[in-house]
Amino acid sequence: MRTAPAVLFWASLLTGQQASETFDTIDAEQFFGRLEALVDGTNLRIDQGGEKRLLPIDQLSSWHRPVIEGTSAQDAAASGMLHMRSGMALACSFIDADGMQVRLLIPPSLAPVSLSLRHLFSLRVMQEAEEDGGFARALERPPSTNDYLFAVNRDSGKINRLSVTVQGFVDGNLQVLFHEELRPVPIDRIYGLVLGRDLGSPPEPLARPTVTLSFDDGQSAHGRLSRWDGKHCSLTLADGATLQLPCSSVLRFTVQSSKVLFLSDLDPSVEQVPAFDRIRPWLRDSSPAGKGLELHGKTYARGLCLIPHTKLTFDLDGSFDFFAAVVGIDDRSSREANADFRVYADSEVVFEATTVRQGQASRFLRIPLAGHKHLTLEADFGANFDFGDHCLFANARLLKN
Repeated sequence: MRTAPAVLFWASLLTGQQASETFDTIDAEQFFGRLEALVDGTNLRIDQGGEKRLLPIDQLSSWHRPVIEGTSAQDAAASGMLHMRSGMALACSFIDADGMQVRLLIPPSLAPVSLSLRHLFSLRVMQEAEEDGGFARALERPPSTNDYLFAVNRDSGKINRLSVTVQGFVDGNLQVLFHEELRPVPIDRIYGLVLGRDLGSPPEPLARPTVTLSFDDGQSAHGRLSRWDGKHCSLTLADGATLQLPCSSVLRFTVQSSKVLFLSDLDPSVEQVPAFDRIRPWLRDSSPAGKGLELHGKTYARGLCLIPHTKLTFDLDGSFDFFAAVVGIDDRSSREANADFRVYADSEVVFEATTVRQGQASRFLRIPLAGHKHLTLEADFGANFDFGDHCLFANARLLKN
């Protein structure tokens, strides 16, 4: 018989054991325990007060550990920054380079990683400078078929932008084609590079499940979790490089699984009726009160906020079996908030809750979708018309068996 999660949590406090970690599954189960290991690359072994539990990683939505003062890993400050064509940005320190490969240390990684310039959108080698020669602007408007080199003038110390074609690194120099002439640039003169958007390509997306790790230094990284043994973990990036990390540096991770699809990642068709001649926009993963969605004292990172009257319709491809969500009015809404909620599978109303008020208990939905082509979420005017009705479909997602 499994011990109740709350009992395990308080027992860990009383016995002085490591504080419990929190696990949320794609089916909205929440429990406490300690993540021990990744087994065979597919299952998480979890210790729940001495009882071991194996959970397939694609059944997990998120994991996080409590923040305990004085336990954060302390890493040397990174001097530079990289932006990958996959969209990931990470602080880094340049070590060396050869050909089209650069070797970097990416805190809190324990070992250097090698990355191809073709997978990088930009690389800043030096500490960020206020007068950067236009480097920050170039990140927003990169060149197309050429590259930008930002180099430090030896005499003035000024950072200059040069339009070049990067050829690679040779013997401690960056070889660039400048005005049709091959020129070497010493690495210690390079402030940064912004590479042509049409000259490289993002790597193929990794097969799911993938994870997004959030570190205690505020950074995050996305890839496949290939190791977790309680002390060390490994994250394989889309380009094949692997970050070797201390588990203690990871505050939380979220899982992206082929068995779950969050509605906030989709683009629905929208119908809205204004309140007092004003249409209030619907929001993804936030409410007008700020980031995240708050229901009955719990914060959800993902979900939708609809303000009456709003209907969102999502096309279904038939591959998902259920719609699941937690519904209610955001805790930060007006005390006068009052609204009606409806969910439609095609044109059939499969859930309805009227005169829902702020502060009421959340309602958990799990609605079968087999055979249906459309899913519609609706927030309608309640008894008080519209007084800060921030209607939440928190953790709104499509699920596969």
